[in-house]
Amino acid sequence: MEYTKTDVYWSGENNVHWNQTKEFSLYFRPLAYDIFGNVVEYQSPGCTTIAAGQLMRYYEHPSYLPWHSMPLEGSSDETCRFLYELASVSNPIYNDDGSTAISMENMANTMKKYGYEATFVNKFDMNAVSGSCIIHSAYLRDGKVREHAWTLTGSKTYVSERFLEVWTFPSAKDFRCVDRVSITGYPEFSPVMHYVNWGWGGSGNGWYTNIERIAPPNTQFEAMRGMIINISPRK
Repeated sequence: MEYTKTDVYWSGENNVHWNQTKEFSLYFRPLAYDIFGNVVEYQSPGCTTIAAGQLMRYYEHPSYLPWHSMPLEGSSDETCRFLYELASVSNPIYNDDGSTAISMENMANTMKKYGYEATFVNKFDMNAVSGSCIIHSAYLRDGKVREHAWTLTGSKTYVSERFLEVWTFPSAKDFRCVDRVSITGYPEFSPVMHYVNWGWGGSGNGWYTNIERIAPPNTQFEAMRGMIINISPRK
């Protein structure tokens, strides 16, 4: 037989699926209109805002915010209002192409204002990944280097060991295992996996290995940047 268990080191899957599309941007600056004067495009909330916002929705902290009016999937007026506020107090840079840039350090300071522990580190350190965090990295797509902020919310590994068992009938109605010998001699551990939420409405989310060289699906790894670590509601 083979015995397998999962060792969860911290937390788990973040099922908050937000992104930077129009439905999440309704309080940001309008960028384009149709022929009838309706807004068809808004300034983006920015990936750093979405990453922090999803973690805060995940923890539902601070408690005074109307979290249950912010769907885990899809948006609402409260979601848009919250994301705009989160970006606005983080000293954003609104670029002409509609993107929004917020430094990781500014976002760490903003999360502290909302009652979180959050530590900014100006370079990636795998040894510092021991709880929920926001990672800033670069990847290559369509020949261009792109920057993105995303979250880690869980870490786990699978532990397995194979055994040879001896079963017998001590009595007519009693069938039991009387001996078990390990074939491997020691447990076998799978690589450590981390749960990644890319902030793209759930697309590509999942358990990944080799976090130090990770890139979104269908892209190529370029570089790791800074990170916000030790993110948790302040007690």
